[in-house]
Amino acid sequence: MTLPPITDRSDLTVGPWHLEPTTGTLSQHNEVRRMEPKVADLLWLLASTPNQVVPRETIFDILWPDVVVGDEALSRCVSKLRKALGDDPKAPSFIATVPKRGYRLIAPTRLLDMTAPAGEESVVPATSGGAPESVLRSAVPSEAPRSRRPATLAWLVGGIFLALLLAVLLLRDEGTTSPDASQGSSPPTPKQAHLLLDRAHDFYFQFTRADNESAIALYERLIADSPDLAAAQSGLANALVQKVIRWQEGTDWQQLEPSALGQALGRGQTQTETSRQRLQRALALAQRAVSLTPDDAEAHKALGFVHSAMGEPELATASYRRAITIDSDAWGALINLGDLQQIQGDRKAALDHFERAYAAMGRVYDQQAPRVRPWHAALGVVIGELHESLDQPQEAETWYRRVLAYAPLHPDATLALAQLLQVSGDLAGAQRLCRELELRVSSMEACRQILTDSP
Repeated sequence: MTLPPITDRSDLTVGPWHLEPTTGTLSQHNEVRRMEPKVADLLWLLASTPNQVVPRETIFDILWPDVVVGDEALSRCVSKLRKALGDDPKAPSFIATVPKRGYRLIAPTRLLDMTAPAGEESVVPATSGGAPESVLRSAVPSEAPRSRRPATLAWLVGGIFLALLLAVLLLRDEGTTSPDASQGSSPPTPKQAHLLLDRAHDFYFQFTRADNESAIALYERLIADSPDLAAAQSGLANALVQKVIRWQEGTDWQQLEPSALGQALGRGQTQTETSRQRLQRALALAQRAVSLTPDDAEAHKALGFVHSAMGEPELATASYRRAITIDSDAWGALINLGDLQQIQGDRKAALDHFERAYAAMGRVYDQQAPRVRPWHAALGVVIGELHESLDQPQEAETWYRRVLAYAPLHPDATLALAQLLQVSGDLAGAQRLCRELELRVSSMEACRQILTDSP
């Protein structure tokens, strides 16, 4: 999924600017501006369908194939292109932003055949009359000299390929992609929207960077098609907060411990300009979800999560408690409230909410297995560690064994129990656990140290 090679692209004029694709330069009169390759690719892509919306998903797939990038990468690319063209985003004359969908090129665009003989310049208009006409559909004049046909045919082949690629991308994913209204397409059916929403939720709850980005893309697509879908609003708010606290500036924390929020707040990473912008957007989304569905626990939980990341614990606590009042099995709200209390130093209150969350997870496991599974064992280990910190070793051992009863050889639970047994004097029991873990799963430095100790 790539653009046609640069050597197969013809020169363009976009408004007063002349684009030379092989060098990535814009020129008019005596002024020349050089663009980065990705920025030049973006201009050429937008020019391929002038006056028509190019969806964000399409731009990501063509400019960044097989690479997960965030919204900021596209925003920066568009900003650089606007700067090169001298476009004002508040009153654009080149690039129009279509909120929640994509971008379209609104400046007059012409395709130039630079292979014409000296003294002649063959101009194929890209826009004329009523409906705009793509530069990719320009025809070859029948009287064109044979020497000019190979270059023009190469342009046509590349153009047809890209046009077909755009069509495929717009129609993929079982018709759930947000359509262009001008094409007469209809939004996804309620069943399709429900399936897509479930898929987005499942991506979100895997808690990896790639899955979180996939969830964001699906939530945005759903909102574009169904602006009043509260579950997509709250889901996107959650995913944006996770992006701020877990995956920023090259970090990629995979641990699912509740401490992620505390670490992010402590590092000050929620206070960067990018983070504040994301959190403001998340806040608007969560507030919208609550206004649409005031009795939905997930909407209130999302609002609490945003307030937590924004350093507003009182507002966050109120939202979490409202969610738990609506649904006593709202385990996400229970975990987040416990996390907030742990950050504030109230370990006993945090422990109570974590244990309630763990019990709720067990009750809903059959219905929410893909979402509960990544958290269940990790939360059990956190509960055991909290009991240890409160000088309750027997309760801690019970929790570690509880985790291992349904998640045998869970590395963190195994190591925590082995260390607890070692401290209590049961070195043989600790070594049995570590030996089994090392034999069947992996070796860990702490476990190797236990294994070297004499019984």
